[in-house]
Amino acid sequence: MVLVLGAPFGAATAALAARCLPSGTARNARAEVDVRGALLFAATTLAVLLPLVTSLRGAGLAYCAATTGVLAVLTVLHHRRTIRIGGVPLIAPALLHRALYLVGAAVAATQFGAQMAASLALTMFVQDGLGLSAMSAAAVLLPMSLAMVVTSGLAGRAADRFGPRLVTAGITLSVCCLLGAGAAAQHASPRVLPFLLGGAQLALGAAVGLLTAPLQAEVLRHAPPRTAGVAGGILQMGQRLAAAVSVAAISGLDLNDRPRALAELRLAYGHAVVACACITSLGLTLRLATHHLRPQTNQRHFPHP
Repeated sequence: MVLVLGAPFGAATAALAARCLPSGTARNARAEVDVRGALLFAATTLAVLLPLVTSLRGAGLAYCAATTGVLAVLTVLHHRRTIRIGGVPLIAPALLHRALYLVGAAVAATQFGAQMAASLALTMFVQDGLGLSAMSAAAVLLPMSLAMVVTSGLAGRAADRFGPRLVTAGITLSVCCLLGAGAAAQHASPRVLPFLLGGAQLALGAAVGLLTAPLQAEVLRHAPPRTAGVAGGILQMGQRLAAAVSVAAISGLDLNDRPRALAELRLAYGHAVVACACITSLGLTLRLATHHLRPQTNQRHFPHP
């Protein structure tokens, strides 16, 4: 149900876009859309999510895994066939040959997915484990949003000064904040714990605010200029897909480990944030492993007022 909450907003956005956006000047031009590729990709995504949001076991799980594999193969074959016959594939072929773009998109996906999953796990823990109301739970999460607002405005100047190191430091700080929140949940008293978790959210929001815009700008800078629009769309799609998979997996893990005792609720939340930290660390590892491929430049990438 969590993943469906955004559906009304998506439908409203699509309706407003169809009504308000200009149709363009080239009326005779026909836009080519890889409908089959999009449907195959959507079906593959659904097959990946299904075991995470249901209680499939045994033969059902094996059948779902086999279906996922078949759909993935069909998606790849269709993509290659579309290129061979001169069509327009869902993903621009030029992007698949840009290693730094692919790595950067993967790093952004892991960061965004882990962030969304960790926020959900925290919300579930403070409400079910600590007994906070919905408004009190929102107050625990509020410092993250406030910190992101402040540090996002500073990200451009910080990126000009520190370069790619800013993104690496931000991801590292994110991992530390997640692990710190998990450790606090294991040992702090219920009276103090909401304040400690709020402090961890404040630091996490500062890290995310500093790294998000520089990371996205860095990723898109490695895409061919003619594919900039597609590159941005693929980047956003990858982040949303990672969020869907991470939220489904982490919430399933958290719910499966959710007994009544507070001590075990603490442990369940600890498992969830450690999993999120591992996802973020995977992106950090990819970034560090490709550091030698990244050109060092002092060029300014963000306009300043």
